[in-house]
Amino acid sequence: MERSIHIVTVALDDVSRILPINMLPPISEIYLVTGIRSSDSGRPVEKPRVYESLIRDIKRAVKGVSFKEFEVPFYDLQGAFAKTLEIIREAKRNADKVYVNIASTSKILALAFYIAACVEDVPIYLVQPKHYIYPAFGKVDRILKSKRPALEKVNRARALLNYDKFRYSYGAEAVIFLPRVLHPELPASEVEVVDALLRFGGRVDAEERVVSFLANKNRVQVTRQSLLNKVSRTVLALESKGIITKTRQGRNAAIALTEVGQIVALAAVPASVKRR
Repeated sequence: MERSIHIVTVALDDVSRILPINMLPPISEIYLVTGIRSSDSGRPVEKPRVYESLIRDIKRAVKGVSFKEFEVPFYDLQGAFAKTLEIIREAKRNADKVYVNIASTSKILALAFYIAACVEDVPIYLVQPKHYIYPAFGKVDRILKSKRPALEKVNRARALLNYDKFRYSYGAEAVIFLPRVLHPELPASEVEVVDALLRFGGRVDAEERVVSFLANKNRVQVTRQSLLNKVSRTVLALESKGIITKTRQGRNAAIALTEVGQIVALAAVPASVKRR
């Protein structure tokens, strides 16, 4: 019997919208993914209790399957993509089929999972809700701006939203599988340069450092000038694709991965690469 894992993002929506079991492919295990965000100091912010309540509801509603929980950065696309790629690859090692469910999540996580699903070529779907709920945000805003004591304002706002049971939507109208844009593979020469940049933290002060790295790594019998010419051509190709930027600094040219380049690099370079 085939084993299938559904990677399910969890936000403030009802179980009936997130996991309409009778409309989905068979499920052997569910990877539950919630977003985490950091405070200004960089420390993770405590997960709201509403997520714990929702995860309990999901586990009660879906019987006969195992669960594993993951946390992914909410507002950092690069960090979210790196983590989602890791989650999908783990699921592929442990199952015959993997599905990604982005029915309930933030825009950043949905985008990260979509890109990762395209890179790994796994099906990705969302669930069209039957009902949306529009809470009284205007009333809450007026309460929070009032001159009442702070604790009273919080309690009134929580009561109005029924925070611990709050959901944005419920019910399922349809399951929609999204078209996947297959990620184009970079040529081997470009992957080598991107690999080198990753090992130097995504940036070098001169092409010479990349040339030296590749010369030591490959130990091929070519002249240094020949290798330098090859790296220069590859850098121009990567720059034209928006994967790297090249900035003149006196006699040297600094090379750095762009934000897009860092995402492409994570997908193109083997996961075993150690980054400094």
